[in-house]
Amino acid sequence: MTRRQTFALSGLCAASLATQARAADMVIPAGYAVAQHFNVDKPGAPLSSIVLFEDVRIDRSLRATMWGTSSDPMFILTDQDPGRAEEFSRNPPLPALLRFLTPEGRVSDQRALEHPLAQMEMAAIRGVKVPVMLLTVDGHSGVGSYNGWRTTVLRPTIRGLEPDTAKLQGSAQTLALTRTGKASWRIVPTRDRLGEEIQQVRCFPAVSGPGFVMTFITYRVAGDGWMALTRQEPGFWESDQPFPEAQRFP
Repeated sequence: MTRRQTFALSGLCAASLATQARAADMVIPAGYAVAQHFNVDKPGAPLSSIVLFEDVRIDRSLRATMWGTSSDPMFILTDQDPGRAEEFSRNPPLPALLRFLTPEGRVSDQRALEHPLAQMEMAAIRGVKVPVMLLTVDGHSGVGSYNGWRTTVLRPTIRGLEPDTAKLQGSAQTLALTRTGKASWRIVPTRDRLGEEIQQVRCFPAVSGPGFVMTFITYRVAGDGWMALTRQEPGFWESDQPFPEAQRFP
């Protein structure tokens, strides 16, 4: 079973018919199906591919039910389909797998992700010189408000997939965004309206004393990378509330 989607990444050109044929003939790891396939066209370099694989046993219907609910198919299937639930109990779902393929089809970079379901999306953020790829891994557990989607900002290069970093207090950290019951993010125009930046809000219990603390982070383009600005204040926020006002972010 193959679930396939093909996209052009970097906004430069679509794949040729020959490249599409090679993609159809790619080697699929045992137990997996193709979930998404991006063609990467970089100036001065041959066309490469990024392929996302997911467990072949997770069909479209099961995936749609799992996404945003639970990364464990047993959570969904125990009541609906005990037989399939037993299969996943004996053989747990495979983690989603990301591969970067050379034009010849050789695997130049590979990483197993944290959970069975993931999604890739291209984003052209004004101010960033090249489009980036947003890789979202679904970490929902079915219970709790601190589990959810984790999105990493990646840039495809000739060497493979490289995560973007943001400088915070002098140290570089991977630019990872979260959407949970108590966290969310959005891309917004900069205050001068010439570019775009990312706002992230998170709410956690206070380290000392009762109550909660809200953290406001702005990821701002700085040269070829990002810088992170952060501030905190006492307060409580959940994702069913309106996104905090722009002036609360640094």
